[in-house]
Formats: sequence, structure tokens, C-alpha cells
Amino acid sequence: RHGGDVAAVVVRDGDRGRGLFAARDVAAGDVVMSVPLAAALNDGVAAPPYDGAPWSVTLAAAILAERRIGDASRWAPYVRSLPTDVVGFANDEGLFDDASCGASSSSSSSSSQLAAEARALASHDAAAADELDRYRSLLTRSHAALTSAGRAPAPPTFAEWRWAMSMVHSRTFRLEEPAAGVAGFETRRVMVPYVDLLNHDSRANVWQCEWDCEWDLGGGGGTFVVTATRDVRAGEEVLVSYGERCDRHFFLFFGFLPAPNPHNTVALFANAREAAAWYEALCDDGEEVRDAWARLRADAVRTVRKEEKSRAAAAAAAA
Repeated sequence: RHGGDVAAVVVRDGDRGRGLFAARDVAAGDVVMSVPLAAALNDGVAAPPYDGAPWSVTLAAAILAERRIGDASRWAPYVRSLPTDVVGFANDEGLFDDASCGASSSSSSSSSQLAAEARALASHDAAAADELDRYRSLLTRSHAALTSAGRAPAPPTFAEWRWAMSMVHSRTFRLEEPAAGVAGFETRRVMVPYVDLLNHDSRANVWQCEWDCEWDLGGGGGTFVVTATRDVRAGEEVLVSYGERCDRHFFLFFGFLPAPNPHNTVALFANAREAAAWYEALCDDGEEVRDAWARLRADAVRTVRKEEKSRAAAAAAAA
């Protein structure tokens, strides 16, 4: 109904699960898929469900609203095509045991195992713990806002909300749309039918396609375009990069770990003090070395304090 062209690919199950495979040979520079943004679900199709709602909440609420409409929704085929399972370990029901948010009081053994793995990650990775805590807070607070009096005619259950938010955080593309009537751009998040079946690889020598948007500055909207960056043989899975992210992000929000992942990072020390203590212990050759470290630390403290006083004096003079 909206046009577009996805004839160069077919849906098939592969090593990465369901994905898109080349239906024919594709040359570098060829357009693999093009989908008008009019066919995409985005965070501008509906008003935020409450004041201050972030884009993910707005888009998740829109998904559930369209699903409730059923076949009468313009996005009905796309909404029906979405996975029925919750995606990402950050959305696992075992992480939400607070009855006030509508979570189940008991979890399945598989769910409990996933939750245990997520908690184990957080216990060994401060960044993971912080990211998980912030996301859990977003889920529970946004659900509470949606279910408060007068927010929605049929507020979602917490299970429905976890599902919708997991779809948003695992299948959304970020675009910079030219702002209407003014210079600059407006950030837009979109869920693009068919295109969101593209699977990921972290290695630049493996993925073969990139995505972008072609804008009609005359007011005709835009088209989401996937282009081959190198030749793709018929039958080969069409892959893109979801971004240069570490394993933590893929684990929490996508439910898989890229193997290998050249962009993976691990925090060895919580702060510079821990790193310095480790290095001092590594280089400890006796009392003389420890005295030298003490002098270096004292010099560093004096330097920092001197710089702080200079900045304070400059700020006072400028006030």
C-alpha cells in the first residue's frame, strides 16, 4: 500500500535465527531494500502517554494501542509479525518480583535462570548494574504512570508492557529527520517493517549492508534504504551492524552475544585509585619504591588542589 521494494531478500531461518537472505546476487552499491517511512511505526504517530514520557515509552504505548485496534490498524500486518516472546535479559520477568508492578510472584525455571545470569553480570560489572537499574526503574515507573487513574482506557499488564518495551529496545532505528520549516534536524525513532529482520554482526569484514534514509525535502516524507557495501551472493544472509556496542548491551536488550565482538570492553578497575593501587603493588620493590610512590601521590594532590584554587579564583573574578 505504501510502496517500497524488498524483492532482493527472502525471510529464512539461519544460524542467527530468523533473518533476511539474498534472493539473488547483489552488487556493491545496489539498493537491497527500500521502505517508505509512511509504512514505519515511529515515536511521532501518537502523543506521549504522559508528560515527560521518553521516546521508548511513547513508541511502546503506540505498539500496544495498535495491537488493541486489531485488523483495523494501518500497522496490523507489522504488529502481527512481531515476536511474541519478550526479548533481552533486562526484560526477563524474574528480575521483577515486586507485586506492586503486576509482576508474577513466581517465575519459570528458565526465567529464573536468565534472571540469575543477569544479576550475576550486574554483580561483576558496575556499568551493567547501573544500566540494568536505570532500565528497571524506567519499566516500573512508566507502567505505574500508564496504569494510574485516567491515563488509558485499557492500561497494559506489566507482562504486556515488558513485551512492548523489549520490542522497542531491540528493533528500533534512530534517524535524524530534517526539521520542518527550520534549520536543523529532529531525532526520530522508527520500527521499519521487514527491515527489522536484519541480523547483526560486529565484524566489519562480515556485515555487507548499511542503512540510511533518503528525505524528500519537498514534504514527501522519506524512504528507509538498505544498501550493499560489497557484493552479496544469492543465498547469503544479509547482515548489518547494530552499532559498536559491548557484550553487555547486546545481552541486556537483544538477548544474544555476538561472537566474536571486536568492540567488547571489560572494566578492570572501578576507578583510577584502584588502578594506581594495582600498579603500585605490581611495581613494589621495597620501602624505597613505596616512599617514591608516596611522594608522587603528594605531588599529584598538591597539583590538583592548586588547579582547583586557580579555577575557583577565575570563576569568582568572572562573576
